[in-house]
Parts: sequence; C-alpha cells; structure tokens
Amino acid sequence: MKASRILVTVPTRGHPCVWTVNSLQRLRSQNPGLPEIVYFESHLSVCHGRNAIVKTFLESKADFLFMLDDDVVPCEDILGMATHGVDVVASPVYINRTEANVPFPNVFIYDEPAGGHVPYPETFSQTGLVTHPLLAVGTGCICIARHVLETVRPAFEHTWTEDGLIKETEDLVFCRKARMAGYQVHADYSRPSEQMVVVAIRRLQERNAQAMLEAQRRNEQARRATEDPSHLWMPA
Repeated sequence: MKASRILVTVPTRGHPCVWTVNSLQRLRSQNPGLPEIVYFESHLSVCHGRNAIVKTFLESKADFLFMLDDDVVPCEDILGMATHGVDVVASPVYINRTEANVPFPNVFIYDEPAGGHVPYPETFSQTGLVTHPLLAVGTGCICIARHVLETVRPAFEHTWTEDGLIKETEDLVFCRKARMAGYQVHADYSRPSEQMVVVAIRRLQERNAQAMLEAQRRNEQARRATEDPSHLWMPA
C-alpha cells in the first residue's frame, strides 16, 4: 500500500496532545509520500467533526482514511494497518474503564442480553488481526476503506434515549451500521496505541499541597515520638 493513498486525520477541539503531534510528524518524515496530515478543529459535536473529515476524505483520491484522536499516540508501524486491505480495522487503544481493574482496549462485541456492546472478553489472549461477527472498535485510532464510507452514510451519529441522553456513542453506531451493510470490523492487536492521560494543573497543585501537609504531620509525629523527656524542664 502506497503511503500516498492514505489520508491521516486528527479530529480536535484545538489542543492536540504534543506527543500525538510529534508521533505524526515522525510518521510523515518516515513516509515521504504521505499526504499532509489533516487536523480538523471543531467545537460542535464529535459527530460533526468526524463526518466533516469523512467528507474531506471522499473528496480526496485516497483509498484509506486514518482517524486518530488528538490524545492518542500510535505505534510507529501504524500505517501497516492499511496493508491488511480490510473494510475496517482499529488499533486497540488501552484506556481505563469502570468495568475493569486494569486498562482495557476499546474493543467490544454486541451482547444483546447485556443490553448492548460490552468489552471483548477474550481481548488479552489475542494477537495479530482479529475479527468477530459482532465486533465493534473505538475510533481513537482507526483505518476505514473508501468503499465503506461511500456506503455507510452518515458514518457517525449517536443514538439517544427518550430522555435525550446518549445511548450509543458514534464509534459503536458506525461499527453496527458497517456490520449491517455487510462489512467486517477488525482489531489489529499487533499495533496497539496509547491514550495520554491529561491531569489538570490545579489538581496536581492540590495533591502536592496535601502531600506536603501529610509529610509535615508525619515528621512532627516522629519528632515527638523520639523527643527525650529529660530535656523538658518542669517546675518543682
């Protein structure tokens, strides 16, 4: 697969992670034929930004669309996902999830009794390219073939509850629609990516202040415990 046939894009709200930008700069320097990376800034809905990127891609001559979240750092061989030549393939991005005690890849299967998509239960035993009839993947680092995006329109949308709350996020909806259109969804476990965790400066300052107070308290307790009572002067 020629790098010139791949369009790498980054949906962002205007503040991409520096590690993400640096990794993509290295990627482009190592692949001279790769078109200029598209950073698409949108302050509207997530779906608006992703669908605008799809429109840009379909107006290009590229065969594969890479979409990378602005806080995800891909592996160095990430363009290799396009060489599989499959409909949809994602790099598992390890994120913290409430249903697991360890970082869990954003790879899912549809489980109707459970009420929707759940984390892929066999994820930690997988290697290489994996697919499943009910597989769904996150869009943090995803590669989509042109023919899929020409068919699945709109590509990205949420589903909603009666109360107007999000029921399914745009990545799961896209994968479900792609499966219904007859396409296969894959996860490439040989090319995992990382999501960078951002911590607010204020929170760090609060934690540091609390840690300093705790250290002072422990030091005072230790001083009192080792203090020699004979040094204390008591009136007769």
